[in-house]
Amino acid sequence: MDPVTVLLWAAAAASGAIGWSGRFECLPVALGVLLCWRWSRSRGEALGVGLAYYGAASVGLLGGASMFFGS
Repeated sequence: MDPVTVLLWAAAAASGAIGWSGRFECLPVALGVLLCWRWSRSRGEALGVGLAYYGAASVGLLGGASMFFGS
C-alpha cells in the first residue's frame, strides 16, 4: 500500500472524527475532506477517502440511535 494513500485515508478519517465530534468549534475541520478528495490520484483512493471520512463521522450515530430507539 502506498504511503500517500494511507496518509490521505488517515487524514480523511481524522477530519471526519474531529469535525463531527459534537463541538461547534471543530466543525470547520470537516472541510479537510475536500483537500483529501482533491489530492486523491485515482478513483479508488477517492473512494477510500470517502469511506474513511463517513465511517469516522458516523461513529457517534451508534450511541445516539441506541439511546433514541431504547435498545
